[in-house]
Amino acid sequence: MDFRSNEGLDGLQYDAQCTVCREVAKPFITLCEKGHYVCDRCTGTPIESCPACDKNPQRRRNSVLESVARLLVKDASLTAECGCPVSVTTGSQCSWTGKLDEIKKHIIQTHDKRIADKSGKFSMPFTDVTPQASYSLVISTLGEVFLRRAKIREENFYLVVMYIGPQKNASKYKYSFTISRKNSVENISICQKTRSFLENCDEIYRSRNCVKLHYDVVSDFLLDSNELPNVMEISKV
Repeated sequence: MDFRSNEGLDGLQYDAQCTVCREVAKPFITLCEKGHYVCDRCTGTPIESCPACDKNPQRRRNSVLESVARLLVKDASLTAECGCPVSVTTGSQCSWTGKLDEIKKHIIQTHDKRIADKSGKFSMPFTDVTPQASYSLVISTLGEVFLRRAKIREENFYLVVMYIGPQKNASKYKYSFTISRKNSVENISICQKTRSFLENCDEIYRSRNCVKLHYDVVSDFLLDSNELPNVMEISKV
């Protein structure tokens, strides 16, 4: 049986379940006397006996199952159900849901007029910039689809570009973000790797794997119309 097929993955996911939480076991994985699994998320829970056989839990590590569990976590990104990102960027209702590797095809076929098709360096200014503003934009470039998200909160301006596709490919791309003061040579330029569409934006902002500028700095680059001109480029690493 091909473990990469849906049937194979389903079988592996069932076999790799933790006896306690019934989820795919999370490494570090240990065994009871009969070989039932207890994963890392459950080892902090007091367990007097194995839920499957009543035998005493052991602290013997199962490195083979840990390798399988890590593989399942990577492949889960392809089979995870996702919503359409165009709903986020435009406020329009799109009820489509599907696997991550199907989103690109859906966006191109259904929302082609809502995609910003770009190549090389491009300018997409932020308008009506205020201390509570947030922005989203779907961008097509390099034969791929990306989601640009920006948010101002707690006196900071955050921006991240997210790759829409298999999670493992997100680190293959990078983006640059440059703002310049009007009628001046002064500018700020930041470069970061793209993140996966599956990641939580707030967690990315906290990790600082994104553009982060204090709002007072950003406000110095605003036009009189409260518009923030900028130049971006998405390229391969």
